[in-house]
Amino acid sequence: PFDSATHGNIERSMNAVLDAAQAGGRVENRREWAGASVVEHVYPLAGRAALVVGFDGAAAERRIAERLRGRLGRAARLSLIPLLTGVLAAAWLARRFTRTLDKLSAGAARIGEGHLSARVLTTRADELGELSSEFNAMGRRLQELEELKDAFLAKITHDLRSPLSAVVGYAGLLEMQTEGP
Repeated sequence: PFDSATHGNIERSMNAVLDAAQAGGRVENRREWAGASVVEHVYPLAGRAALVVGFDGAAAERRIAERLRGRLGRAARLSLIPLLTGVLAAAWLARRFTRTLDKLSAGAARIGEGHLSARVLTTRADELGELSSEFNAMGRRLQELEELKDAFLAKITHDLRSPLSAVVGYAGLLEMQTEGP
């Protein structure tokens, strides 16, 4: 067979390989041989002997590429499982958080409309549950303040009504020009 590295002289080629192997240990070499790309691995043995293993480089590269594609495909398929699990868990958690926030938003809107008895019902034990409890306490305090305001206005109105009635009565008497009691 023709060896392109030594222009056809196989003995010269083998001597060069043996010299390189003896000088530095294992040698890897690529060459054209019999129309194919050959990869040689030379392992030095005792004396001037060496073990030369040659194989079709293109076939080896194709086989490595096939195995690599197969492993990458398998890795991609296996990585889909945790990825999908993570996406589903994130969606569930997001919905769980937003549900409580939606309740708080609706409760705030109802209080803003004047329905001070609006409360947010939640059983959460985290920060959102604490926020819901504080929201409900705020609603109770606002309702108490509204009741105090209404009671204060009723008392003031009652207290002002009696003297005002007397003033209106005296004004009527003055209009009629009569003397009062």
